[in-house]
Amino acid sequence: MILATIAIVAVIGLVSVALTIVEFRKMKPLLFRCERCKATFRQPPHEDFPGHCPVCHATDWNVR
Repeated sequence: MILATIAIVAVIGLVSVALTIVEFRKMKPLLFRCERCKATFRQPPHEDFPGHCPVCHATDWNVR
């Protein structure tokens, strides 16, 4: 009885982790445009908001 319960919980956990990985891989990278040098750059959606432009290294890259 206890072994069956543990097996059911483990299967549910494994399925939820597998589905999370599948959905996470479908996420598209975010596209940003620097207002100072007009360069575009991509960043994965799970990372923090970019603090500077990777091309010109401006910290005010998103200010018009």
